[in-house]
Amino acid sequence: MALGHPTYLVVAETDRDRWEQFGAWLSNRRIEVGVTKAALARAAGVSLSTVRTLEFGGVMRGDDWIPPAPKNRTLGRLAAALHVSPEELFQRAGRSHAPSDLDDVLDIREKIDLLTSEERGAVEAIVDQWLSERPS
Repeated sequence: MALGHPTYLVVAETDRDRWEQFGAWLSNRRIEVGVTKAALARAAGVSLSTVRTLEFGGVMRGDDWIPPAPKNRTLGRLAAALHVSPEELFQRAGRSHAPSDLDDVLDIREKIDLLTSEERGAVEAIVDQWLSERPS
């Protein structure tokens, strides 16, 4: 190996297949939600490059395929933006489970996006009540 050239991990074809399946699912879900890659990136607070890499199922460096390595926070934000549960998205991404510290992964806005419209209405009513009772 020449100095200055990165060394890539050789990945099993099953990993590549799994990531490509995840990418296809992610792309289909984004289309179902009715957003572009750029809009998904903005909504999730990630780069457009991240969305493209995940939808492609990795990147090619010459003849080498490099799998994506999304952080838990990225997957949590994508779940919120795509209106799916973090558990479903983590499972589809090959993670055994969503992290137990989702409070650190998702901020309140992202959590609210996961609620149904009825649940959001209930949360809004509670917040309105708290604000009305708050001293000026």
